[in-house]
Amino acid sequence: MAVMGERADESIVDRLFRLTGGNPFFLREALSLITQSPESRLEPEVVPPRADAILRRRLARADEMTRSFLRAASVVLDTSEELAPITYVMESDTKDAIAALNQACELRLMREGPHGEVSFVHSLMQREVYAEMGANQRRYLHARAGEWFERAGALASAAFHYEQAGQSEQMVQAGYRAASQAERGGMYHTALMLYQKLRPHVSIEELGPRLAGVLIVLGDWDEAERLIGLLPVENSRVRLLRSELAFVRGDFDGAQAEAEMALIDASSAERIHVLIRLADIALYLGDFSEAQRYGNSALDLAGASDANLRARCYGIVAATEYFGGDVQTA
Repeated sequence: MAVMGERADESIVDRLFRLTGGNPFFLREALSLITQSPESRLEPEVVPPRADAILRRRLARADEMTRSFLRAASVVLDTSEELAPITYVMESDTKDAIAALNQACELRLMREGPHGEVSFVHSLMQREVYAEMGANQRRYLHARAGEWFERAGALASAAFHYEQAGQSEQMVQAGYRAASQAERGGMYHTALMLYQKLRPHVSIEELGPRLAGVLIVLGDWDEAERLIGLLPVENSRVRLLRSELAFVRGDFDGAQAEAEMALIDASSAERIHVLIRLADIALYLGDFSEAQRYGNSALDLAGASDANLRARCYGIVAATEYFGGDVQTA
């Protein structure tokens, strides 16, 4: 740090401000903790000792309803600044939640923004409230937060809270749905992060194909290849992944061979994706009649169930007609 003759790390400066809200005393205590124990780096559970005593005295002025609100907020505010999930987690109604928030603001424990966003006056206060709870209460409140966010469709937030609650099954379900949602929105880095968080909880055979597919899209082909090597060789879904990897690396013959092998054992749902892959390869190689044949076969299988798949099939067929010279039909 600057006082130690070192250049200040901007990320630590920003973190210190969020942690202390600019309060000179808390800032000094946090800096003291860093200089005395550099390895701490202000870990999430760390509250400087003298600051801890002052925060406890402030919190002691709050009544039980406000303390209940603060406990719920300390859990929820890692993923949302809304009042609604805090109200649900504390098992109260909106009227009581607003009253508790008003008292917390009067006691300078929390803030309410111009659009209703809720926050603690500084992160140290949030840490102190969270640290006061026992492990069972934290898990219970995180589980309720997971329920609220799942119902609201905020699946990544739901997965986070289920993980903190120790509810692995619900965490995996929400995590898969959140990752799929991210993929559909083109947010592949988010999908990758979510899939990686699931790795300790599911088998590589189950997670591997999804994770490898995202790695291929993101261009991490070596890691995708390593991961694919851990999966069953004869599985049609794995063959399709090998086909995709070969294609992006320019091995079109290898890509076609793997896709054709995948077509032999693919389920009806998988066949659509394999046919689309074969159509893409044929289209890229300029074999428009073959691409059209695969595209029409995929379109027949897609039926009316998946609009996105049908759109891809129509796009392939239209592309074959356009590049084949039938512009009017395309």
